[in-house]
Amino acid sequence: MGFVFADEGYGCGAATGFFVLGGINLLVFVLAMLKHETEAQSVMQEMLDEVKAISEIYTSVFDIDLETGEFKEVSSVQKVHESVPNAGNFDMFKPENFKHMIKPECLDDVLKFVDFKTLDERMKGKKIISLQYLSTMLAGQPGCEEGIWTQASFIERRRDEDGHLKRVIFTTRRIHEDKLRQLERDSKLLKVHSLLKAQCGVIQSLALPFENTFAYIYKKGKAVGVSVNDEIADFLGLNTEYYDYNEKLRAYVETLVIEEDRELFEEVLPIEKALAILTKERCHSFIYRRKRGGVIEYMECLMVMADTKAKDFVVAFRNVNEEKRLAEAQQRKLDEAYVAATEANKAKTHFLFNKSHDIRTPMNAIIGFRDLLEKNQDDPVKRQDYLNKIKSADEVLLSIINNVLEMTRIEQSSVELDETVTASDQYVDAIESMFRGMMEAKGLAFDVDINVEHEFVYSDVTKTREVMVNILSNAYKYTNPGGKVSVKIEEVPAQLEGYVMYRTTVTDTGIGMGEDFVPHLFDAFSRENSTTDGKVEGTGLGMPIVKRLVDLMHGSIEVKSQKGEGTTVVVMLPHRIAESKKEHTKRGAALDYSIFVGKRILLAEDNDLNAEIATELLQDKGFSIERAENGKICCDMLKEAPAHYYDLILMDIQMPEMNGYEASVAIRQMADEEKANIPIVAMTANAFEEDKKEAFRCGMNGHLAKPINVKEVFRTLVNVLKV
Repeated sequence: MGFVFADEGYGCGAATGFFVLGGINLLVFVLAMLKHETEAQSVMQEMLDEVKAISEIYTSVFDIDLETGEFKEVSSVQKVHESVPNAGNFDMFKPENFKHMIKPECLDDVLKFVDFKTLDERMKGKKIISLQYLSTMLAGQPGCEEGIWTQASFIERRRDEDGHLKRVIFTTRRIHEDKLRQLERDSKLLKVHSLLKAQCGVIQSLALPFENTFAYIYKKGKAVGVSVNDEIADFLGLNTEYYDYNEKLRAYVETLVIEEDRELFEEVLPIEKALAILTKERCHSFIYRRKRGGVIEYMECLMVMADTKAKDFVVAFRNVNEEKRLAEAQQRKLDEAYVAATEANKAKTHFLFNKSHDIRTPMNAIIGFRDLLEKNQDDPVKRQDYLNKIKSADEVLLSIINNVLEMTRIEQSSVELDETVTASDQYVDAIESMFRGMMEAKGLAFDVDINVEHEFVYSDVTKTREVMVNILSNAYKYTNPGGKVSVKIEEVPAQLEGYVMYRTTVTDTGIGMGEDFVPHLFDAFSRENSTTDGKVEGTGLGMPIVKRLVDLMHGSIEVKSQKGEGTTVVVMLPHRIAESKKEHTKRGAALDYSIFVGKRILLAEDNDLNAEIATELLQDKGFSIERAENGKICCDMLKEAPAHYYDLILMDIQMPEMNGYEASVAIRQMADEEKANIPIVAMTANAFEEDKKEAFRCGMNGHLAKPINVKEVFRTLVNVLKV
């Protein structure tokens, strides 16, 4: 139960009591002037009649002198008169004198109200203060079971020159019926508010952060604020419980909403338009812009029909700046993604045309020279020439396929670095041995210069070689006979301690590129027209692969080119300095194939053609070959064979029933220790570095990639068999 302290204007009863008491205090003066007893008695009777009249309004009236601390009763009903003396000092207002007349839950508020020590402060600037409470004094009457609602009031009578309160009138009066009517109205209003809030559950369930919510109650022709931002309330002057909906909303629109968006509100102003829309839609919303403090904000106005029958509806506003910003950012990303996808699609479409030409060219050579080979079996010179050309076309086709696969693998972020200690002279030797013969055969001058201080560094040899092969292949392809290609490797300081930077500069005097194409050099599938016009084969993937590999190795690449003058490519790669020298592996020594005679290989290969090729190559060097069509058969054959029957297993990876990885794990877990430790070498089209790592993880001893490089096969078999 709440209790309200309220300022109250002079009511009829209060004013009458005030002036009657004033008349009594002037009695002596009147008697002195009249000097006639009958006249005095007449005046006194008149005053007493007025006191009697106000006593019918007030339960009690006391005159209190704050200077002397004295009070006296002017009038009281019988029960008050019996409970409180008709005169005395402030001590007579002790709780025990009247607590039996007040409901316990109201007692603290009443005691604070009759505290004379704070009365002067509480009545500053006020003529009257009041308190409503429940009294038990007149309880028991029908409809008054809980008590009688009573109002106590202090009325200013006199202040001194300094404005301090000196004399007051204290009154109590019954307000029970009025209070019950007020409570009934409040209860109905509370129910209306509760209904509106409940009917706004759709809004609340969406957890929308509405900063202002208004409810329009159609029956009263007014609106009420359910939840209103203080700033907006002050701005619109919403200092009353009910206000005119049309007036306040139009003031909001004309003052805050930017002019271009005001027409959006014309659909919902006046109220009749809003009701027409909400009767059909039940819910209506729109986005508009408002301007506060020079800043434009995006807002949402949401209107929901709360009660169709009663024609009550709710209007809510919320700031959607952040949502709008995120939506716009998302749209920009979608637009950018669309443009990128469109460009990528164009590039790939262009690539398909180029690839069709690039793949068909070596395939045409292979098919054509194969047909010529069949017709010229008896001419050894032509036969060897055709075989060499078929081999050359094979290498081009394999290069195209490898580049496409490598680009796909890089784009899927499945490439990892595998750094080992590398000697710079080996790095240069690899470049020399790979390209010098090609350059000289084409009539190109080829210079290689190295100037490094730290000879041994950590490097991913495979990826570094791939970068240089792609760059030098382009220099070779796009430089005409009589031109020059040079490679310069220099060591420069690195910012990170313990590291050095290798700067590799490749310069050619080839056909060069247009300045407008250089920025697109690293775009996938891009090739300048002049390269295709010049009948130079390629996929347009070499340099994109180079760029991605250089980025993977935390390096940088820069290209400068002029059409008709040549191209310069500068690659900067950081390398961690190695503390010990790398052991040099001697390569190039002639192999003695007689050591393979009598060795038995178990070949696990599901493809008949691949099995036939491998069998022919291996048997030609003295191996005995037995074939298993899948991994499970391979394991069974090894289990059933006598000890030391097989010397080595060549294992394909992609096989039915049991793949090569699974078969290798099963073999390593065999109970027979000799069989469990048999050498296993992967010979598979799974040719990437990650495939090699997986093979070793499953217990294999070597890894050979298809198509088979015959020299690499036999070199690996020598190392694995340790013969």
